[in-house]
Amino acid sequence: DHPTKKLIRLVSLCAWDTANDDVILTSQFKIGDNASVGLHPISIEYSSGDFCNENLDRIMPEIVSGGVNVAYNGSNCEHKKYGNWTEAAAPSCDEKGLKERVCESCGHKDLKDINPVGHEYSNEWTVDKKATPEEDGTMSRYCIRCDSYVDRITFPYEKVEEGTVENDLGSKPEDKTFAEEAFKEQNPGKELTPSKQEAKPDDNKSSDEFSDDSDTQTEPDSDEKSDAEVITEEITQKTATVMEKIKEVIPDADKLINIFKIIAVAIIYIIFI
Repeated sequence: DHPTKKLIRLVSLCAWDTANDDVILTSQFKIGDNASVGLHPISIEYSSGDFCNENLDRIMPEIVSGGVNVAYNGSNCEHKKYGNWTEAAAPSCDEKGLKERVCESCGHKDLKDINPVGHEYSNEWTVDKKATPEEDGTMSRYCIRCDSYVDRITFPYEKVEEGTVENDLGSKPEDKTFAEEAFKEQNPGKELTPSKQEAKPDDNKSSDEFSDDSDTQTEPDSDEKSDAEVITEEITQKTATVMEKIKEVIPDADKLINIFKIIAVAIIYIIFI
């Protein structure tokens, strides 16, 4: 065993020939918790004369190298590059869907919810209970994607006999006037449900965004000064100190000071740009 050279040397000696396939060595490997994802190659090397038969005739075998393929174990991949988001499960009116993207290095799937789409109710009315001489029938407005319904009303068997309402289950009256008037009578002061109904907002972070969490930026605290502001203050203080020293050395230095002020203002302006 040569751990520093990352190799194992094997010596095997037999006193007879064999004409059949056989196993010389079986190796077991323990995968480290932090082993990088991917194929770790294992090569087999030999020199001329390492293999021979009973008569010490040299044999040159064919070598096929292999390796250990380390899969993702939950902690050994940094997931630096994901593929595009794809829809793994479509959302329904009330239930969330699921989207996924796959790490191109290890195959790990990053999953996020897709918010429900909400109900969308048809403007047509559908008979969902037939009327009989003994009992009124009902009709409602149904969601175009599921069995949810709103604005259920009743209608008597007399309307069927008059031909005002069709009485077959699932039928949709061509004239919606009767249904709308019946709704107003049976639900005074109430408006018909709008066709489009948004799903209830989720308390969790909206998952309709296909951007990475790493793209999120936070605003700096208002009390903290930016680098430009800090540099500007330092320049202003140093400028004032230099001006005082110039006045001490040169009594009539107002013109020079004004020129210096213009240069300082220009420097500050450039910093902010």
